[in-house]
Amino acid sequence: MANVPSGVAGAAGGALQTIQQTGVTLGLAILTTLLGSSVRGHADAPKEALNSGITAAFAAAAVMAALALLGTFAFRSAKAAQSG
Repeated sequence: MANVPSGVAGAAGGALQTIQQTGVTLGLAILTTLLGSSVRGHADAPKEALNSGITAAFAAAAVMAALALLGTFAFRSAKAAQSG
């Protein structure tokens, strides 16, 4: 955002907010679907099913966070190579 011209700063801020909101929505939808898929069909042991579903959702969240971190480093490296 620091390199955005002041004439389009509002549009850039709006685009950034839209991308962030979309990412949060998609991430939550993926994790909720994963949890529901893990729990569905295990009526005989609901506590164990819920435990395994939550574990799967947290593992997926950790993978998504790691990928986001790697993507951040990749974009920073590319930006540093362009400016340097």
